Amino acid sequence: MASNAEITPLGDGTSTDLTPETWPLEEILRRTIHFNLQQLRVCLPARVTRVHGDQTVDLQPLFQVTYVGQKPTDMPQVLAVPVLMPQGNTWRVSYPLAVGDTGLCLVADRNLDTWLAGRGESADPQDDRAHDLNDAIFLPGLVPTGLQTADTSGDVVLQNAQVTLRLNPKGQLSVTNSSQELVSVLHAATQCFIDTLQALQGVQALTAFGPAPLLASNIAQLAQMQSRASQILQNLDTFKS
Repeated sequence: MASNAEITPLGDGTSTDLTPETWPLEEILRRTIHFNLQQLRVCLPARVTRVHGDQTVDLQPLFQVTYVGQKPTDMPQVLAVPVLMPQGNTWRVSYPLAVGDTGLCLVADRNLDTWLAGRGESADPQDDRAHDLNDAIFLPGLVPTGLQTADTSGDVVLQNAQVTLRLNPKGQLSVTNSSQELVSVLHAATQCFIDTLQALQGVQALTAFGPAPLLASNIAQLAQMQSRASQILQNLDTFKS
């Protein structure tokens, strides 16, 4: 047994100071919270890598992860992610998705599987999975700044490849493809119809006694048709931007 002289009493100035190697409780809690937050998935940008026919897509998350001593690496793909498209019981808005499209990947609080298998009623998640990428939902449309539209007109625009519908706040619209604008085409067709009616009113009919003007009743009918066509033209003008 060691003598009293060989025992280092607690608090003695010669004892080893472990403070620099021991984190205080506050630092342990901070690091634990930070670690858990890094594992928490809420929302992140993603790119479509495959389109399925059942309104689901495969996604490549576009945030990278970094492990100690390694370079940043891509996150694993997320498969069969449901796509959020506006839809109700009697209406829907759908849009074509293609590989390469980007958007926002939202992650549900709990397991989505049971709810997706139902008919829209409340569902028990049946496990404790939370904020997991397996419960992702895709919202198309989030793009990098360099790919965002530069249109500042204030119009509502629907575009599908070469067809564009534009609605402006004044109640005017345009429907264009690669070469024509629909309202202008209708306007030109109506004007052509009016011009034809006007020309017909001056036409003379061939009779046994030689050329003769159209009957007054015929001219009246043509004039009435011209008036109606002119009204249609005016109505078209209210839509023409």
